Amino acid sequence: MTKVKNWPVVAITNSRPRKKCSIFTPGCGMMGVMIAEKRPSKPIRIRNWHLAVCIFALAFAVRLVYVSELRTAPFFDHPIGDSRIYCERAMEIAGGDVLGSDAYFHSSPFYPYFLAGIFKIFGFNLFVVRLIQILIGSLNCVLIFQLTRKLTGKR
Repeated sequence: MTKVKNWPVVAITNSRPRKKCSIFTPGCGMMGVMIAEKRPSKPIRIRNWHLAVCIFALAFAVRLVYVSELRTAPFFDHPIGDSRIYCERAMEIAGGDVLGSDAYFHSSPFYPYFLAGIFKIFGFNLFVVRLIQILIGSLNCVLIFQLTRKLTGKR
């Protein structure tokens, strides 16, 4: 097999060809020479996992800078509004009141259970909660990247 201008060509030899080839057969050239399909050259590219790691690192760094700037806010360690309601319900769950005494129809029903698990393992530390949420958000960026590559057909 020889390469001519990125077109691999199968040369005719004295041996019998595996496939009958004539000038009327698709894929055959003049004089019965079988021409293979053009193979595209491989582009130089960064591997997907390298790019995914870079996306994760960038997303993590941006979120970490944001949380470090947010530490000076008065509500960082003392939640207000919805955050307070979620933290109170999570403390009740961590304390053993799993179902609650009254119906809880606030918003996301499983978020207080997520917080309760973190509080049970690490104690009441909102920085750890934010750090875990940073990890989840950064992984979400990588997931979106991979999903986009798959949907667009780019490898």
